[in-house]
Amino acid sequence: MSDNSTEALKERVETFEVQLKNIELLLDGDPENEEFKNLHRDLLEVITLTKEMLALKTSQEAEEVKDAAYGVGTDVEVFYQSMWCPGMYIYK
Repeated sequence: MSDNSTEALKERVETFEVQLKNIELLLDGDPENEEFKNLHRDLLEVITLTKEMLALKTSQEAEEVKDAAYGVGTDVEVFYQSMWCPGMYIYK
């Protein structure tokens, strides 16, 4: 599994969310602790960025699957005026 695979990103989000819950518990016990506040803020940012990266990766993979059906320049048959004609896939 590559470091930026969708599975790895999902696992990271889960890990970060567990860490966030732990920091929130610590903050409940010591709400004025600046280190806990900074960790809380940083984890929220990391979770947001990781989710954005996951969404981008997921949409890119979906686009790759869509494009995999017909690569640009692929010969295809087109049903045109009640008959099948040779054509070329040019949409990108």
